[in-house]
Amino acid sequence: MKISIQVFTIFFAFLLGVSNIAAKEIAVIQGHVKDQKGEVLPFANVMLVDAESENMITGSVTDESGNFTLESARSGNVKLMVSSIGYETFTSEAFMMKAGEKKDFGAVIVTEEVAALGEVTVRANRPEVIIEPNKTTVNIEGTVMAEGNTALDVIGRSPGVYVDQDGNINLNGRSGVTVMINDRQTYMSADDLANFLRAMPADNIKSLEIINNPTSRYDAEGGAGVINIKLKKSNLDGVFGNVQVGGQYNGQFAPNTGVTINAKKGKWTNNASLNYSEYAVFNDLEINRNFQLEEGISNFDQNSRITTRNKSLFFSGGSDYEINKNHSVGVSVQASGSNGVDVSDALTEISNPGTTDRNFLRSLNDSENKRQRFFTNLHYVGLLDTL
Repeated sequence: MKISIQVFTIFFAFLLGVSNIAAKEIAVIQGHVKDQKGEVLPFANVMLVDAESENMITGSVTDESGNFTLESARSGNVKLMVSSIGYETFTSEAFMMKAGEKKDFGAVIVTEEVAALGEVTVRANRPEVIIEPNKTTVNIEGTVMAEGNTALDVIGRSPGVYVDQDGNINLNGRSGVTVMINDRQTYMSADDLANFLRAMPADNIKSLEIINNPTSRYDAEGGAGVINIKLKKSNLDGVFGNVQVGGQYNGQFAPNTGVTINAKKGKWTNNASLNYSEYAVFNDLEINRNFQLEEGISNFDQNSRITTRNKSLFFSGGSDYEINKNHSVGVSVQASGSNGVDVSDALTEISNPGTTDRNFLRSLNDSENKRQRFFTNLHYVGLLDTL
């Protein structure tokens, strides 16, 4: 009996020691988020990202008092990012995070987003966020986020959502999110989906539904979560639409434009949207390599620029007939095409031991990818009102 007690005591002490070691290896970062008026900001996205790649390490959402706590076992150079609907994204200076370290950011102040037209500053209403047991709804229509932004911008600032620099969508730290439009799945690859959302003006969106734990109603691949984009619909007979022209500059200029038309007459509702966008980025690399030889050290000093430009054209349209207030039938069509080009230009200076001669190596690499997609859907919607 005494031996059993001793064994149990030793085993318990071992587990306690392991847990203490594990606890010491976890870095904790905490703080609270406020706006410029000093009011707390609930349900804001707080992410810890790699300082160089900006890939997400871990993330959380502020509570109702604006507080956040992040835990990570990773050490390295990182940044803290805070984003929320209606506010500019906050990015901290890079700092070194060490295992077992605790860091308190205190109050993180975010700036309200405004739209400027010439000398006039327009302040729109901030989006209303409705938290329900099974989903979070973000109302976009008529808010500042609807002006001059894309669908990808809006999604990336919604509670629990993080979009990396390549357009990949993460929900609560999980990838593989299913994106739907008006309750219908898009069936696109990650690259096509990112380009499609970059081309869609936020002004076309009525609201976003963010579903963290999808039910059996959704396909199995939506296990990481579902984001349902609700587009604007007209309840009055007539024709309305909008035209958007814009662009971005990131060392290269990339234009985007789009037109959307909605028409309703009686029980028929028709819509069509055509969007063109370009996405352009470049990366500058400086690589210095030293090789130990018998005669001494050989040095390779490389400077290169990798330029990426993607051109995308998307069309979507649909027609619905309302049989009665609870039943409707319709057809929808989506078509897209994209053309991406990657150009790499590298110059390497080579020096060898025992000589003052310099050798130069110039390399040019071009690659091109093309994608085309067509999707159509025939649908019937029936709402069963048992009450």
